[in-house]
Amino acid sequence: MLQFVVFGSLFEHCEAMCADLVSMENVIFINDAIYSQNPIIRLLFSIHNSKNIEKALNLPFRQIWYKYVFNSKDYKKLVSHSGTRIFVFFDSNPNVYNDFFLSWLRSLPGNSVFCLLFVNTISTKMKFDLNFIKLNYTYIYTIDWLDADIYGFNYITHVHSKVELSIKCDEAYDITFAGGDKGRKTILEKIYRRAIEKDIVCDFTLFGSDSDVAIGINTQKLSYSDVLLRELQSRCILEINLPEQHAYSLRTIEAIMYNRKLITNNKSVKELPFYNDKFMLVFSSPDDIALDFCRNSVNVDYNYCNEYSPVNLLLDIEQRVQKDKLNNE
Repeated sequence: MLQFVVFGSLFEHCEAMCADLVSMENVIFINDAIYSQNPIIRLLFSIHNSKNIEKALNLPFRQIWYKYVFNSKDYKKLVSHSGTRIFVFFDSNPNVYNDFFLSWLRSLPGNSVFCLLFVNTISTKMKFDLNFIKLNYTYIYTIDWLDADIYGFNYITHVHSKVELSIKCDEAYDITFAGGDKGRKTILEKIYRRAIEKDIVCDFTLFGSDSDVAIGINTQKLSYSDVLLRELQSRCILEINLPEQHAYSLRTIEAIMYNRKLITNNKSVKELPFYNDKFMLVFSSPDDIALDFCRNSVNVDYNYCNEYSPVNLLLDIEQRVQKDKLNNE
């Protein structure tokens, strides 16, 4: 059996994205830089692995920390596996370009295959080294169809697990938005002012803005679980894609998974197999939005059946590994 080791982005939402993998016997999921919660150990680790210190001084013996990325159970599972290991890295993981860490993984007994998953548009990445990536990763995936076309990567619509919540979620809001500013402020405020004039109940959160935000819009960053809860308490999710974004965002995927109406400026949603104009409204400017769409109560059902589960990504990788193995025999 293949063993999969998935290195997440270290962000909270990655836990939800990969929740389907946690209970799988042949999967180790890591979403922290180091497993230990001891503050002294974590401090020493951060100093020894500091990127700023690395620029001035190449500290030796970094490999002593690598086993502590895993808890003891997962580490034993990792080193005792004698077959092929598939290492899958999310693009925001700090070890994507860590040659020392990748070499340490390669030194483990058995065969190793390295995969990279871009869940961010490449033009937004601070670091992107195509030569390094192609040299070190056999299978490269992206959720951005344009990036897949430009760089020849494998396209995958998205990766996300549907988390079942036991709490009761009454619809307290007509429309909800949660996201960073990144140039969204002007559009969001226009939508907000139009909505409140029509007595639409809004729950808008915009964090990271350099200037004052309209009164009534929350500016405190939310945890991912809070974002999800607010979406489940709303009839409709608002998504504002940035011009450089071509991928489907988490908001689109969440709307589909949890049967919520979606208002978005991403025209590509019309290409989705789940697209239904009764449930999804595409706009070019705030004035395009028919606000009654938010308020009208509709039985939303996209008939979603785990199409975006990360399990499907692992199955695709497994098929590629097996196919390449047969071709090389």
